[in-house]
Amino acid sequence: MDKLLLSILGVFTFGVINLIGDEGGIISDKIPSLLQTVISKQLDNNKLWYRYICEEREIIDELTNSGKVINSESKTYTWIHTNLQSFSKLIAINGARYDNSFLEAQDKKINQLITNVAAMSQQKKNKLSHETQLERERGVLPTLFKNFLMAFLFSHQGEQEINGIKTLVIGFSPHDNFEISSRDSLFLTKIQGQLWVTKKNNQIIRFTAILNDDIQYLAGILGSIKKGATITFEQADIGNGLWFPTFKTLTYRKDTIFKNSYLRRTNLFRNYRLNPLFKKQSLVQVENLQ
Repeated sequence: MDKLLLSILGVFTFGVINLIGDEGGIISDKIPSLLQTVISKQLDNNKLWYRYICEEREIIDELTNSGKVINSESKTYTWIHTNLQSFSKLIAINGARYDNSFLEAQDKKINQLITNVAAMSQQKKNKLSHETQLERERGVLPTLFKNFLMAFLFSHQGEQEINGIKTLVIGFSPHDNFEISSRDSLFLTKIQGQLWVTKKNNQIIRFTAILNDDIQYLAGILGSIKKGATITFEQADIGNGLWFPTFKTLTYRKDTIFKNSYLRRTNLFRNYRLNPLFKKQSLVQVENLQ
């Protein structure tokens, strides 16, 4: 169930939209073309993300009804992506780093898996590539942005400066005519929120949304994610015009037959660098994110 919640270009239909131009006039036709550009860039960013190695720290907080943290656990990983697979190397738990022998053993295992794939027949590689691509597209953010332009109505909500960067604030709410293609996209009919788009280069720097209705599994038999769940993520320019995630947090109440819980899941990303496997094709210098 977590995967569904934690798990957008075609014909576009928009409501009445107004956008303030640089000269202060009302321009009614800018958001459709603007968002086409924004979402196209975001989908490109999502694909290029899998050419990079990065460090991720995941923090899971168990909360009381009032939002107080009663238990917290964290894990730190290094993510290694290839065209055909993604691998996570566990670095630390609750801030305690593993010793070199454990880290080296993981490196050895990952390298062996990469070698095994390289030795596969082309038919098996094609099958693995297809399965990997499907898996990468099932997450909540890829599903969101593949369907974004069709799933929502948009409104201009002003301008704001974030970290010294001028942005447009665009609100979104569910489009009544959007038809879900699978249960993985059910959440698109039940969320509303805002995105902040950089004025200079049309990149998403911040996104936030709230679930405005419960999401139930098998009519509630297997439980539900409760109304009021929130998701926020932020991105930064890591170099060469690439915008990758730096922060993501999901807060939600989950009810199941066996247990009710109130959780906050936070992911912090930093230290992006191009996977050496891709350096022959494209040399890219990126900064370390602190």
